[in-house]
Amino acid sequence: MLNIYNGIWESFHVGMDYRFSNYSLGLDLGTSFHTLPFENSFVSVTIDNTFYWGKANKYELKTWYFNSRVIYYNAIEPSTTWNVVNLCPGIGKEFCFNESFGMNLDLGLALVVFAHRQDNTSNISGWIYPVYPECRVELFYRF
Repeated sequence: MLNIYNGIWESFHVGMDYRFSNYSLGLDLGTSFHTLPFENSFVSVTIDNTFYWGKANKYELKTWYFNSRVIYYNAIEPSTTWNVVNLCPGIGKEFCFNESFGMNLDLGLALVVFAHRQDNTSNISGWIYPVYPECRVELFYRF
């Protein structure tokens, strides 16, 4: 399955997921395209695993899911560089437009597992928010 999505705090992503039975595993790459408040660079890598449950739809796919994502991102601002790893558990719903195309909507939390802030002018490290809300809208094409 090819997916394209935008998430609050996650930026724009493109990736591939492999779904078998009620489980999928994916890898996504992302960037902000300068839409987030990072002026120079923002890139991320996401490992996504999802467990589907509930009643099957007319395409014989279960559409409710629990997911957990591990997200690493590197953000470079003029005076600060961030390296962050988040664990993002969530719950969502898959909406199928036909057998191949659809959309996922999910909500969850981002739990900061590791964060390093390098102030490029004074070597200050730190992070302000250990937990924050996550929201994602994803379009997909299933092969």
